[in-house]
Amino acid sequence: MLTDRFGVWKVAVPAALLLIIAIYALYLGAGRAPSMLSPLYVLAGLGAGVATLIPIVMVQAFPPVVRFTGVAFSYNTAYAVFGGITPVVVSMLAHITPLGPAHFVTAAAAVSLLAIFLAPTASGSAYEIAKADSQEPSMKVMA
Repeated sequence: MLTDRFGVWKVAVPAALLLIIAIYALYLGAGRAPSMLSPLYVLAGLGAGVATLIPIVMVQAFPPVVRFTGVAFSYNTAYAVFGGITPVVVSMLAHITPLGPAHFVTAAAAVSLLAIFLAPTASGSAYEIAKADSQEPSMKVMA
């Protein structure tokens, strides 16, 4: 997997950016060039692959002793909350602007990137790693 070779953060950023670009291209292109609907849909589907990174991050965030419970509880809580309000919010956004659903997907991609950036892993969060790399070599904490 790409995440094993490059890390979740380095895979998540391009995938989320692809999703954001592809979703706007899909919504804008569907009305302007209907013949491009299928290729744009495929491109958006590839970008939606960023969602597969969330379970990887969730598993890495919990120690083995509580991993099953932690993943199950957090996943099901998020699914219940956001699964319930998403249709209502997207419907309201669609009444405000035709690009409302694309704006919602963009916001979800941004929140996902933030969550992945701040999520703890075995080597620390991407934020902690970036912070440690920016310090002077003499100030780094050796583990």
